[in-house]
Amino acid sequence: MSDLLQQLQQTTEGLLFPSESDYPVVPFEWPDDAPAPSSPAAFLAAKGYAADTPIQQLDFDTFFSFKIQDREDQDDGQRATARQLGKVVEVLRANLSELRVYKVGNIHFDVFALGQSKDGTWMGVSTEVVET
Repeated sequence: MSDLLQQLQQTTEGLLFPSESDYPVVPFEWPDDAPAPSSPAAFLAAKGYAADTPIQQLDFDTFFSFKIQDREDQDDGQRATARQLGKVVEVLRANLSELRVYKVGNIHFDVFALGQSKDGTWMGVSTEVVET
């Protein structure tokens, strides 16, 4: 296990991504034998999704910007979640290039925020998001 993956595991411990239903944030390392997730189509194929599965490629910063803000309308738990998620974003930004977010599905989405490490390994965090 890489040092970065261990750091992500520590940073995401107990973290739930806020949406209509909250789901764990889970670090992952892209398998060495899988094709690089360089495009939405390549990502779907490598993850075993059907080719016609809806997928969006989102800007990394835009996807996380609202979720990591400390806002007046948040309670203490929501602020703590925003701060912890902000730390995850900082770790990803500091260690990965070509950052992107793939959002797969409809209503109940699988979300993958990933990038490429200095040694060429793709890694990041995944979660699920519900948007009705």
